[in-house]
Amino acid sequence: MKSEINIEIPASIFNIRRFEATVAEIIDYTYDIKGILFKLADGESIDFMAGQYVQLETSPYDKVKQKVSRAYSISSKPELQNALQLIIRYVPEGICTTWVHQHLKLGDKVFFTGPYGDFFLRDTEADIIYVAGGSGKAPIKSMLEHLAESGCRRKMTYFFGARTKKDLYLTDEMTAFENVFPDFKYVPVLSAPEPGCDWTGKTGFVMPYFKDAIRDPKNTEAYLCGSPGMINAVTKALMENGIPKEKIYYDSFG
Repeated sequence: MKSEINIEIPASIFNIRRFEATVAEIIDYTYDIKGILFKLADGESIDFMAGQYVQLETSPYDKVKQKVSRAYSISSKPELQNALQLIIRYVPEGICTTWVHQHLKLGDKVFFTGPYGDFFLRDTEADIIYVAGGSGKAPIKSMLEHLAESGCRRKMTYFFGARTKKDLYLTDEMTAFENVFPDFKYVPVLSAPEPGCDWTGKTGFVMPYFKDAIRDPKNTEAYLCGSPGMINAVTKALMENGIPKEKIYYDSFG
């Protein structure tokens, strides 16, 4: 007996394709984190949701003869459709990060595919807790820039964890969102501030500070981006503070 089978294909999959772009800007955010702006080829545009990522393709260099692809979250807002920015942290002996940090130059032609991923902002009125560390700032930056465009009025708190002051970046830009949104707070937390530094902010781990930022846990969403260990520890703490597991969204990278 034959019967019809209905197969539903997510509309987002039709946005995935290979793009050609040119390196338009390279910013040294810290000693090991760069922001790279890629301008798409003339007439091209990319349609993505804040929080999604692309697969960046390397070119052969030195003894690396094969091309590889690595996933990086988009750090620019979706409204900037003819270009996008990636925030990339150097990983010693990492094929792609070595290429980006030591070989990529202004004007170079690159290719990437995307957009991919189900880490994106949900269209609700719930309060938001953001937590990120290192280059995990990328998708959160995209989300905040997008929400600034849409006039968001949700209560939001952004915890950014770093080891020392030299690991902080885009602090002024993130703090500036406190003047954009009616109820937003940026909270950098240092786990190992160097002795004698002039740090007067919060120290230790981010988790103990959650309780003061959560007013209605059942009506709160969390967006996390960082290492698996960080994701696990933060998820546990958020659930202990009453936030439902199904409202905790994350992008985990090794």
